[in-house]
Amino acid sequence: MRRAKELLMGTDFTLEHIAGLCGFEHPEYMSVMFKRIYKQTPGEYRKAHSKPAKGKPSPRKLKPYDFK
Repeated sequence: MRRAKELLMGTDFTLEHIAGLCGFEHPEYMSVMFKRIYKQTPGEYRKAHSKPAKGKPSPRKLKPYDFK
């Protein structure tokens, strides 16, 4: 599951692809196990922990325009 977390944070791979890379035949089962261990779905985890793509600033770091 640690590898699944890394892939969710660092890639835009689909859950089906990540499940396959982590040895799961069924992505639904990986989701159930992920939620049981981490108390959130893989999608919720990705949304909360994903890194912005290179060259694109994180929305949290954007500054408003200075119109003075």
